[in-house]
Amino acid sequence: MLLLNLAHRLPAPAWAAVQAIAAALHPHEVRLVGGAVRDLLAQPDQPFAGDVDLCTTATPTEMQAAFAAAHLRAEPTGLAHGTLTVIHGGKGYEITTLRQDVSTDGRRAVVSFTNDWATDAHRRDFTLNALYANLNGHVFDPTGQGLADLHHRTLRFIGNPADRLAEDWLRALRYARFMARFHAPSQPLPPGTETALQHAARHLHTLPAERLQQELEKMLSLSTPGTQWPGCAAAIQLLQQTSLWAALGLPSADTALDFTHADPTTLLPFAATLAGVLWLHPGPLSPALNHARLKPSRAQQNLWQALDAARAQAPTLTPLNARAWGYRQGWATAYIYQRLVTARWPTSPHRDLLKIFSEPAPVFPVTGADLVNLGHTPGPALGDALAQLEAWWLEHNATPDRAACLAYLGNA
Repeated sequence: MLLLNLAHRLPAPAWAAVQAIAAALHPHEVRLVGGAVRDLLAQPDQPFAGDVDLCTTATPTEMQAAFAAAHLRAEPTGLAHGTLTVIHGGKGYEITTLRQDVSTDGRRAVVSFTNDWATDAHRRDFTLNALYANLNGHVFDPTGQGLADLHHRTLRFIGNPADRLAEDWLRALRYARFMARFHAPSQPLPPGTETALQHAARHLHTLPAERLQQELEKMLSLSTPGTQWPGCAAAIQLLQQTSLWAALGLPSADTALDFTHADPTTLLPFAATLAGVLWLHPGPLSPALNHARLKPSRAQQNLWQALDAARAQAPTLTPLNARAWGYRQGWATAYIYQRLVTARWPTSPHRDLLKIFSEPAPVFPVTGADLVNLGHTPGPALGDALAQLEAWWLEHNATPDRAACLAYLGNA
């Protein structure tokens, strides 16, 4: 049996919360489950920054009474499924009663509660997500396959893939997301997996667009700067060959593209990354993406429209007009555009343009107040003069400073 030093591996606030929750529920047993255990095992040299989920033999009613007695705030975030969220140190920790499915419809499950750990494990999705650890750090593998699959980098459904997918069709997209992290490219898919995913594609239309987009966002985020995962090419290829990509209403993707997207500070990483995935799409991106089975925000739609406009005008782009072009397009859009182009053609001259757009955005150095101070009368004529001056500034690649602009104005 493996042993994890939880007190050492978990951040101090999380470990304190786990201890407090377990103490409140004593003598019922409490264990960490799922992603926390999996990631602590898979990334022994990485600081743990994920969510800590817990499960217990205590029923929801017993949990509520115990937390009230211990003066721990517990929100009934999923009481019908046995889940409470305990607030400790300003952060929420989900804890769920061991359970089994009574019935499912591909979206929702009716559950009953149990005190059997193996029963709880066998209702989960993948073997590597059905790992548990008690507070002494002992790791439990009720399916008997999770630890081996994690070690050999094999993503495997628990039991029959078709049965697991029929319980929740969203697991088809989850499989692709987890594949990007945990399935070695050299490993074949476990038997029955591809056929089951093909069948699941016919049922994605039953899921809300919000859930589909959230899962796609999580998958594409694995290719963002700062993560250790190699990217999503294999996962997207799987989605395409199993018809899941088409079921999302997305056009064919160039899976050879390095899916490096714009700096996350743009606040639109998903929109930018998805644009990068579809970069060789022959038509405008915006209509294709807005008609997909997604629910893009207005800001995401605006970015796709701006990238379409940028691509239409960019063929004549050089260092001699890049600053002016970026100013007109919007500096963040220009930066994202160049990140996508540089990712697709790493040795192209566009890398020099990316350096330009990595600098602070140019700011037109003259205001209407400057012109009033020079004797211009407020009104339409002043606006025309300011627009004429800005046009001259852009003709000179948005580089003249305030003195040069005012000098030009005086000589105009």
